[in-house]
Amino acid sequence: MSSPCPICLQHSTTELFFLSAVPVHSVRLTPSADAAKAIPTGDIRLLACNQCNMAWNGDFDATLVHYDGDYEETQAYSPKFQTFHRQFAVTLVESYQLRGKTVLEIGCGKGEFLTALLDAGITEAIGFDPSFNPKRARSDARLTVYQQLYPPNPSAKLTLPAIDFYLCKMTLEHVFEPREFLSQLRSSIGDHDCLMAIQVPALERILTTTAYWDVYYEHCNYFSADAVARLFSMCGFEVIQSETIFDDQYLNVVARPVTKSTRTTAPNPLPFTAFKQNLELELAAWRERLLPAATQNALLVWGAASKAVGLLSALPELKVGTTLVDINPHKHGTYLPATDLLIHDPQQLQNRQFAIILVANPIYLDEVATMLKTLRIDGDVIALK
Repeated sequence: MSSPCPICLQHSTTELFFLSAVPVHSVRLTPSADAAKAIPTGDIRLLACNQCNMAWNGDFDATLVHYDGDYEETQAYSPKFQTFHRQFAVTLVESYQLRGKTVLEIGCGKGEFLTALLDAGITEAIGFDPSFNPKRARSDARLTVYQQLYPPNPSAKLTLPAIDFYLCKMTLEHVFEPREFLSQLRSSIGDHDCLMAIQVPALERILTTTAYWDVYYEHCNYFSADAVARLFSMCGFEVIQSETIFDDQYLNVVARPVTKSTRTTAPNPLPFTAFKQNLELELAAWRERLLPAATQNALLVWGAASKAVGLLSALPELKVGTTLVDINPHKHGTYLPATDLLIHDPQQLQNRQFAIILVANPIYLDEVATMLKTLRIDGDVIALK
């Protein structure tokens, strides 16, 4: 029997693709090649629900995935991402009258966005994330982060203030049982007047661009706008805003708690079949484009994070002869999970020549091009879609 949809619990599914022995962590800091290759692996059997436009890993094993201080998810070393974060924080504060209010972020990472919200005018910021590192956060009496998952363990006996705005940004895709998670949160809210925002990778973009490199083990769930709307409705919320941001890569949905769940309209069909049909063609095209450079030790992948892991998991023959680089200084000198590929500081590659320079995220193309010119790193610059 197929794995049921984690939202509607139906078994009407389409299998999109299968990938075996994928590293269960794609952004964990590993100090040696041996440690990187010792990262556990699991299978991805990507299923799609024909009822609510949800996708998920039917072979996901939650016991394999652990989040702690070695989980290095931040994009905040990118000036472009910093600008996006600041602008998005201002937009939330102004759009939902959050000046002087209290925000709780579930899965706050290193706390950068909570800091941006404080700068934009909120009064108190509370975060939960086991990967949080207090040494890397700005000292601010208005910021409190608990290095644990949410909801907190009752034994911790935490006393939290009234929350005006709950935020779950780039986290729900990691939650194995999203319906139970959101229902529990709704129960804890009760009749309190507040708002809830969820930000997740947009499934629609993954499907339409055949972005198989955006499917990795930690992400057990892949949400469309229809799926998030149905999830909110089932759990006692009403959607008031839904949009894609960050070049349509992220889906951002804001909702409010209601006493009576609202009905959602039947979802429009998503291109699940087209994704399946295009996948082998895309794999073959990228293999043909990149493998000659890799076999000559002349392929540079800029961005040693999840997209790189996704690409190399689907095209493992590229691992031999690929050079990795990342601007995050905490990654320098570490190794990409499940490989023996060292992650370089861009400064180490000055004056180097490559056949192909592959930018893992196209939104950073201009930023990367400027650094390449400054460092005199040459090659044919292309980007994943």
